[in-house]
Amino acid sequence: MPIQLKTVNSMQRVLYSVQPTFEEKSATVLKRMKYALQIAMYTDAHSYNLTLDVVGKLKDVITVYEQRPVPVTTIPQTIDEYYETTSPALVPDALIKHEKPFDLPPRQHRALSVIFDISDKVEAGEYETVFNLKNEKDEVVASCSHTLTVKDVCLDDTDLVLTNWMHYDCIAQKHNVKLFGKCFYKVFDSYLKVFTECGYNMLLTPLFTPPLDTKIGSERQTAQLIKVKKLDSGYEFDFSDFEKFVKFAKRRGIKYFELSHLFTQWGGNACPKIIADVNGKQERIFGWDVPSTDVRYLDFLTALIPQLIENLKKLGIDKYSYFHLTDEPNEKHIEKYTELRKFVKALIGDMPTMDAMSHYEYYEKGLVDIPVPEIDVYKPFKENGVKPLFTYNCCNPSWGNYSNRFLSMPLHRTRIIGTQLYQTKVQGYLHWGYNFYNARLSVGEIDPYCNTDANAGFPSGDGFIVYPIKSGATHSLRSVAGFEAFDDYRILKQAEKILGEEKVDALLKEYGLSGYDKYPHCPKAHFEFMQKVISLL
Repeated sequence: MPIQLKTVNSMQRVLYSVQPTFEEKSATVLKRMKYALQIAMYTDAHSYNLTLDVVGKLKDVITVYEQRPVPVTTIPQTIDEYYETTSPALVPDALIKHEKPFDLPPRQHRALSVIFDISDKVEAGEYETVFNLKNEKDEVVASCSHTLTVKDVCLDDTDLVLTNWMHYDCIAQKHNVKLFGKCFYKVFDSYLKVFTECGYNMLLTPLFTPPLDTKIGSERQTAQLIKVKKLDSGYEFDFSDFEKFVKFAKRRGIKYFELSHLFTQWGGNACPKIIADVNGKQERIFGWDVPSTDVRYLDFLTALIPQLIENLKKLGIDKYSYFHLTDEPNEKHIEKYTELRKFVKALIGDMPTMDAMSHYEYYEKGLVDIPVPEIDVYKPFKENGVKPLFTYNCCNPSWGNYSNRFLSMPLHRTRIIGTQLYQTKVQGYLHWGYNFYNARLSVGEIDPYCNTDANAGFPSGDGFIVYPIKSGATHSLRSVAGFEAFDDYRILKQAEKILGEEKVDALLKEYGLSGYDKYPHCPKAHFEFMQKVISLL
């Protein structure tokens, strides 16, 4: 049997033992958006040294990726019916640019990912693209085509604040570079490029080593942008590395900066790890052993924060910067959080604080400016008119059909978040794991190509959506579903400008969307809905 080739919608993961059925021959897009497609392949005979040749006027805006498999080893304990696999499995996820010939094994369904970058320079019109699979003799052994219609409508930049936490120690470890040194920035450039391609515009900025996902009493590799010198009379601060980092990120499209947490995760009981020059030696002056309310640390923050704010103003980001206190405090931590909030607010004035938290009492008591509740508990915040309101998901929720991005879930379940963000009228979205290549609590490193669950610490896929390559980072099928989700949001906002918010809300209701847990469990229905919205423009 000759090689079979066909174009498949990006929301249907092409599993090795399952015939893909969601064939897509054509679609309509707008300018200033990306569009993803898959080329599904199947053969009975082992085929070697294959390359995909792209023919058509859109060739120069197309990037082709090979899909690499990774293991699904940890499934959440509590699940629902909308999972792709509920047992350990091998699934495609990592995307590697197609630059060398590849082999196609027999009796397996494999796929390539094709991403169209439709800028405002692409003229409106109908474009057929032909995909020819060639052998080592440059002979075409299989072919398929797809038609993309580009409408003369440009999408606006998103009005959402979108963040996914960058883990800088993981970059240094995976690429063997010194944090914030010359070689680091070469690699970091790639991570930022993929980050902004994913649609993210807010960057977690490590004033000091972020006190996140760290075993109590242990340390993560130092990731500290503010240099500290301890003097008999107090402290001296050097912001040169911080300024370099911010300027570098701004040039690459970052608009918002979330300043790393001033107190440890899960309640704020201790201080972040802070290294200082003490009599010419680098020493840790704060960490797990120092309570967050210790007068020495409060004096340190009293000296630091006014100077930090001056630097934010000098860099022109003071109106786009957010302070964190502690990540995911619960109802037991309100008294401590109240004390910390009062102290920090006296120093930062009108500058906002934001924290991931799922208890409405924190906002009700005036303890946070921008609460970030999990998507399954956002309703009390929304119903009480909280604004601005962000939301997040992470290793939870894994149940109730809520959107998430685990490797065991359908790609559609990841992509649906874009329409949900529009329908729920929030102002921002957060996820904790852009590139967490550590075991749970950072007790060691992992290889994300072999270990997708942080040594069984999280559901497979929760900790990262990009993979390390020699030059930096590369996309995954889930990061593609993510940026398509954020483009769905932008399309709906464009429709709102033309049709009105009431009309768009009615369309979403007709589609069957309500909150973060009610939507048709059908990729084809989602595709047809978004195509309908585009047609109305």
